[in-house]
Amino acid sequence: AAIMCKNATVIGGDLNPKAVKKFHVNVVHSKSNIDIFHWNVKYLPFRDHSIDKFISDLPYGVRSGTHKDNSRVYSWLFREMNRTIKMHGIAVILTLEKKLIHNMLKTWPNWSLVEKATAVDVDGLYPAVFILTKNSERLRYEKNENNINII
Repeated sequence: AAIMCKNATVIGGDLNPKAVKKFHVNVVHSKSNIDIFHWNVKYLPFRDHSIDKFISDLPYGVRSGTHKDNSRVYSWLFREMNRTIKMHGIAVILTLEKKLIHNMLKTWPNWSLVEKATAVDVDGLYPAVFILTKNSERLRYEKNENNINII
C-alpha cells in the first residue's frame, strides 16, 4: 500500500512484539514510509471515523490460536473497524475463517462484501481475501432470548 500510494499515510501494527520487529525490518528494507506500532485490536489507537482503507491479515486459528479465540478477536475487530473506518470506507481482510467473517457480516449488516471472496495460497493454506465496504455508521444486531435488537 505504501509503495503504490506515495501520498497515503500508512500505519501498521500487531499485538505480538516479535511480529512488530519483523514488520519493522521489512519496512526498512522496502524503504517505505510506514509507521509501525504495537497495539491490541480491542482498541485501535485511531480517532472515530478517521480511516479510509483498512487491511488486515487475521489469525487463522491453525498454526496458532483457536476458532474460539478468533471469534473474540474478529468480534473486537469488527467493532473497531466500525468505529474507526469512515462511511463507505473499505476493509480488506485475509483469513481462513470464512464462516466467521460471514457470521460477522450478519452481526454487522452495515458492512457488505464488495465482491465474492477470493482464495489465495499462503504456504499451503488457502485463506480468502474479503473486500468489505461500510454502508452506514452504526448498525449492529444483538440477539437476546426473545428478539433481535438493532444497536
